[in-house]
Amino acid sequence: MDSEDDISCEICLEQYDSNEDMRYPYNLDECGHTMCKSCITSLSNRSQGTCPMFRTIFKIKKIKKESRAFIKLIESSRSKIQQFNQLNKYLNASKQYVEKSKKQYIIDHEKITQLEKKLQYCERLLDKEDKIGYKDNLKIISRYRQQIQFLNNDNDLSNNKIKTLQQIIRYQNNNVQCYENKIR
Repeated sequence: MDSEDDISCEICLEQYDSNEDMRYPYNLDECGHTMCKSCITSLSNRSQGTCPMFRTIFKIKKIKKESRAFIKLIESSRSKIQQFNQLNKYLNASKQYVEKSKKQYIIDHEKITQLEKKLQYCERLLDKEDKIGYKDNLKIISRYRQQIQFLNNDNDLSNNKIKTLQQIIRYQNNNVQCYENKIR
């Protein structure tokens, strides 16, 4: 039993329920179809009825309740369907998380690329620089490289790391402005 259709009445499509007499499944001996008592009642008169599937005439006296094993199978199937639906929801949530992570990785990679470009720009300016502060700037660039290497190795950048790098970039941009002014 793979779907909820297999544990539902073939006529009204309502799920069977072993706790409710009108929703309990009954078997027609003449054709082998199973349907709920409510549908059998609506399809028959006092002594006989007609199966809507095969148009077979059935006797009311020959109608039997489905076995307890059949009912247990229905209840087990219902439980498995619920488990499947829960797993399917979890799978969909996991897929969404993976997609979101991929997007974040792309954003983080773009930020790293921007930082690397700024670092290269700073290095070019420092190549022209031979005044006081050169060693301090080399230390900053060294820290930049270490942070960029760390970020490249870590696919899950946090916002705090990005903010720290942005502060360093702002600081470095201020230094670059100062040195540009001194060089001119």
